[in-house]
Amino acid sequence: MLYQFGAYRLDPGERQLLLDDGSLLLTPKAFDLFVLLVESQGRLMTKDELKGLLWPESFVEEANLAQNISTIQKSLSEPGNGSLAYIETVRYR
Repeated sequence: MLYQFGAYRLDPGERQLLLDDGSLLLTPKAFDLFVLLVESQGRLMTKDELKGLLWPESFVEEANLAQNISTIQKSLSEPGNGSLAYIETVRYR
């Protein structure tokens, strides 16, 4: 399945994130996280849920998740316009 949003295309089968004619590089874990978020179709996911799906049977610091989200956001940022809201962080009180 191919996902398209704005000028971006995500091809999970080929493990590619494309912008226009070029491929954007993501680390394997950041790519897996991005696919997971796209396939969740906007459903709110907790940090624990994401960590459990990405790193099953492993203890992972929250900073690892934050770093991978930051990597994705930087890849999706538009020159001179900053990152668009493709990924939104919701803080609980």
